[in-house]
Amino acid sequence: MKIKINIHKSPYPIGEDDDVEEVAKVIIISPDKEVLLLKRAEHMIWEPNKWDLPGGHRKKDEELDEAARREVKEEVGIDIENLNKVDEFGKITIYTTNKEKQNDYELDDENQEAKWTTLEELENLDLVPNIMKYIKEAIA
Repeated sequence: MKIKINIHKSPYPIGEDDDVEEVAKVIIISPDKEVLLLKRAEHMIWEPNKWDLPGGHRKKDEELDEAARREVKEEVGIDIENLNKVDEFGKITIYTTNKEKQNDYELDDENQEAKWTTLEELENLDLVPNIMKYIKEAIA
């Protein structure tokens, strides 16, 4: 499936003063059990050019589920609902949600590509650390 991408600058650049250490990541699952992944931009300090889940840092005065929704909206331009918290490791909280696939995404400047992928395709992608386990559990 070819995805149309529109790149725009993020309203929350990297290193905002109101960022806190906690991170929310979202496994977005399509009805046919594919997962939406984002390829991190070349300029990113941590894990550039690797595939990651949508998500990011919580802001001061923001709940983690609010951060998850905001980050997905900022990073790919879609609204998500019905988040299910599945796990925490360190300061990272993993959520899942279901969403119909779409072909038009507005990526922020932290990402260079969006892709729906099957579990089999994941094995051949260069992923950021620790997410494969959670994706496998979510779509199994």
